[in-house]
Amino acid sequence: MDEEISPITSETVLEARKLEFSLFYRENMPSLVAFLLMQRVPIHFATDLAQDVMTKAFTNWDEIYFPRAWVRKVAIRQWWRLMEARRQEIPAENLPEASGLLSGPHAEEIVNRHTFLAAVQDLSPEKQQALAWTYDGYLPNEIAELMGVPATRVRSMLRDARAVLRKRHGHMREEP
Repeated sequence: MDEEISPITSETVLEARKLEFSLFYRENMPSLVAFLLMQRVPIHFATDLAQDVMTKAFTNWDEIYFPRAWVRKVAIRQWWRLMEARRQEIPAENLPEASGLLSGPHAEEIVNRHTFLAAVQDLSPEKQQALAWTYDGYLPNEIAELMGVPATRVRSMLRDARAVLRKRHGHMREEP
């Protein structure tokens, strides 16, 4: 008995695309928020910004070759644009409540990193960004390409940042 193979339809392709993005979203949303937090983005902005970027990623999904790097680059660029626009605004007295985009364990994991996040606040934004990429699993050569600087500069920034953190917080353990 011969089975017929059903043809690939646009609906099948769309469903596969949705499933692929859904898996990417679940795996990368918490680490994207953590990446933003490491660069001094307040949690209520980080979760909203990450959600906006993920929405853009879904819209452009077929054109994105390296989605982990893409969402991080777009998110940090959007943060910089937002900060530039806010410089001209009068800050609100009451900040919005943090959104509930993360599940309990993921949110708890991010909050538990507060010691590390506080420690990196004194570093330059460039060193913070290099550490954030490193923390997210990128290698110095990849970070250099993403930041648009030589790999030797990235290695130097990471070495200097680690030395400052060890000097100030020698009791902290470095973990990948």
